[in-house]
Amino acid sequence: MSAFAAEKVNHQVGFMVIHEKGGLISSGGELEYNEVLADLFYKMVKEGTDKGLLSLSDNEGGFKKLTVQFEDHFYVVAVSNKKIHVVKRKYYPTDPALA
Repeated sequence: MSAFAAEKVNHQVGFMVIHEKGGLISSGGELEYNEVLADLFYKMVKEGTDKGLLSLSDNEGGFKKLTVQFEDHFYVVAVSNKKIHVVKRKYYPTDPALA
């Protein structure tokens, strides 16, 4: 997911791309230059790869995407091409009773 593609995600308010070694490659919106959050997502993915739950390689098994949800926003974390792609999106519940 390039910066250009991330900008097209509906209700997206920020994005970041993290190198497989943990460095921030690109970012924008509310996540621009947020190295603390980039490090947190890197550690989550790294822990998942160490446990065999996630994979940084397209050829290995494991999850390729995870979602971290909060009350009014959520993060979609996807692993592709040995990079960690994070998009922050606004959360709009469809059922007010569930909000």
